[in-house]
Amino acid sequence: MKKYDKKKLNKIIIMGFLLITCILLTYYFHFILKTEIIFTHLFYLPIILASLWWGRKGIIIAVCLAVMLLFLDLIDPINEPIYLDLIRGLMFIVISITTSTLSEKRDQLEDKVAQRNKELQKANLKLQELDQLKSMFIASMSHELRTPLNSIIGFTGIILQGMSGEINQEQRKQLSLVKNSANHLLDLINDVIDISKIEADKVELYIQEFDLASLLQEVKNSFTVTAEEKGLQLFLQTPPVLLIESDERRTKQVLVNFISNALKFTDKGEIKITIVKKDKIAVISVRDSGIGMKKEDMGKLFQAFSRIIVPGRLTEGTGLGLYLSKKIADLLAGNITAESEYGKGSTFTLTLPLKR
Repeated sequence: MKKYDKKKLNKIIIMGFLLITCILLTYYFHFILKTEIIFTHLFYLPIILASLWWGRKGIIIAVCLAVMLLFLDLIDPINEPIYLDLIRGLMFIVISITTSTLSEKRDQLEDKVAQRNKELQKANLKLQELDQLKSMFIASMSHELRTPLNSIIGFTGIILQGMSGEINQEQRKQLSLVKNSANHLLDLINDVIDISKIEADKVELYIQEFDLASLLQEVKNSFTVTAEEKGLQLFLQTPPVLLIESDERRTKQVLVNFISNALKFTDKGEIKITIVKKDKIAVISVRDSGIGMKKEDMGKLFQAFSRIIVPGRLTEGTGLGLYLSKKIADLLAGNITAESEYGKGSTFTLTLPLKR
């Protein structure tokens, strides 16, 4: 015996009830009251429902009802030409065909939607797998790469300090190159890890009160030797104290990136760092007298893996610094803007609320 689910069984019961009701009403009006006034509309509802529910199979019900209408007219004719009942029967069939066609198109659309949902589910599973791989990659980068790099940097520093014995000038030069390269690689790895965490919404902020003026003085001091080696003047203009509630390490990360870029693209002149307090906002600007940027290059500044190529100059890095800085500024409820004039220098500005 064929089994029906509850939904199909309910449809059959409703259709059976409607057909029996229509047939009884037909008998009552046709044979007892001798009128056919309701024939025009009597069977429309079961025909439409049957066509919607069973598609082409619903046409069979329309044909059966049309034949029954003509049969009743033949066995007990009333004062109206038979061709009118023939027209009504054809109307039943046309309505059924039209409705069943719409039903089939609806079913096809539902099938397409179901197929698309399956594809989306597969894509979602694939994205989850990729997210897991990304998490594994971050964990691997954090441990398998940073740990040996830190060891290289640490032991190279010990040798350079002479703690393991005297070294000659050539050895010191080569070891310095190793240490600088290791530091550069570690910075790149840290940038990739930070971006991955930010985009996965897994970054943790440590909001606390700190002196922004003191932090900027510390950052400026760390670049003093590099600036002197390039013959650049490094100025800092800041109030004596400016307390702010934010993530100190992340703020320092953005400022270091600003000053590092300024030193990289400035061959002569000066770099000026200023802090201005405006209402409840701290505005930190780093202005250089470097090579500047063309207008068509400004749109590339905060894009991932985007680097501005300068003729005759080696462009280092992965193009993640400003992209990461922009992401960090957004996390800190701040903003970054850039202004530049080709051949005259650039100004990068970080705005942060005094209380995040």
